[in-house]
Formats: sequence, structure tokens, C-alpha cells
Amino acid sequence: MSPNVIDAIRSVDPCPTELPPPPVEAILARLREEADGGAPPDAHERPRERSRSRSGRGRVPAALGGLTVALSAVAAVGVAALAIIVLGHNHRTRSPSARPVVPPPACRSEVRVSVLPVWARAGFSDPRPRMPFALGGAGRIAVIPFGSLNSPPADHTNKILWVSHVPVRDVGSDLRIEAQRMRGTTLVGRPVFDTVIGGPGPSIVNVPSPGCWRFTLRWSGWTDHVDLQYR
Repeated sequence: MSPNVIDAIRSVDPCPTELPPPPVEAILARLREEADGGAPPDAHERPRERSRSRSGRGRVPAALGGLTVALSAVAAVGVAALAIIVLGHNHRTRSPSARPVVPPPACRSEVRVSVLPVWARAGFSDPRPRMPFALGGAGRIAVIPFGSLNSPPADHTNKILWVSHVPVRDVGSDLRIEAQRMRGTTLVGRPVFDTVIGGPGPSIVNVPSPGCWRFTLRWSGWTDHVDLQYR
């Protein structure tokens, strides 16, 4: 698109999306009028018409050239208007991509009976202790219950050993527990809070009712979670 056409568009309207191009018929009529020399001659001037016609023959190519230029300008204006409309439409309809809302997974106990990970075997006499345990969702902590977990406690206490897989940055910092009972993905009741003094280690953790409990664990700047089933 030539600079002249761009300047013409901007001079008419800074937003040419609403500027319709001039009718082609009007351009052709204007060119024919210029080629004929304006209005038709009077009767007494007919002898001069021949000479005017002869001189007009040389202007036919120029008129055709003007027609080509005019049609090109109309096409350029149409293309420019279409491009601005499309770009403006894309700009208006474009919206920042929204992050999908991922619902939390359903509560499900992750305790299984297997050989403990090497990093969680400290304090066991068996070199390959086979125990019920669960790993945190991020793999930062191991949860080792000694016996079944019951609510209320039955013939034994709900003893749980917490073993940190990540280095403890602040020695002596507590392990803070937030336990929330869940039914599938639905929260049930209020959360229960507990603290293991000194950080991950042996503890007794009781909850007020049986069910699947989601534990959110925080210690020494780390966070992890695990699901435990209380009978």
C-alpha cells in the first residue's frame, strides 16, 4: 500500500473500518466525463467536436491508466480496511489464558506394606524392614504407623513415626499438622491441628472421628501432604 493511500485513509478517518470505498460506477463516470471534456457541446459547436475527438484519442490511454490507478486505490483501501477490521477483531476477542481449576483428588489412604525406603530405615535393626508406611505426595516425608489407626483409640495408641526425606534446615523446628476429614473431595467438619515438638519423629496423633483424613504437614520450611484412614 502506497504512502499516499495510507495518508488518504488517515485524513478521512483514523479508524477506517467504518469508511466504505467509493463506488466503482462513480469512478468510471468521472473518468468518462473527463475524457469527453465535461458537458456535451452545443449544436453550433459540432464542427469542433471532430477535432476534440481527435485530440481526445490521445487521452484514452491516460483515462484507462487513471482508471487502473483508481481501481488499485479502491482495492488498497478495501484491503487496508479488511486488515484493520480483522486485527481489531483479534485484539478485542483475545483474552489472557485462564488457568484451569483443578479440583483436589479424592481422599484415599496411601498406607501400604512394603520394604521401607533406604532413607527411612534409621533406627530399625532389620537391614530391610518391612512395614506399613506411606509417602507424602511430594515424596518429602515418610509416614510409618505402628498398627492400625483408630478413632477413638482402641487397645493401642495411634503411634506414627514421621521421617523427613529432605534435609532439616532448622534443627529443632516443630512439625505442624493440619488434619482435615474428607468424603471424596468434600471437606467434612473442621480441621484438627497438632504439633510434633522438635520436628519429624515419633508421635501420637488422634482425630475426633473415623474416616479418611488428609494431613498437611509443615516443617523446617518444607510442606507435604498424605492421606490416612482412621477406623
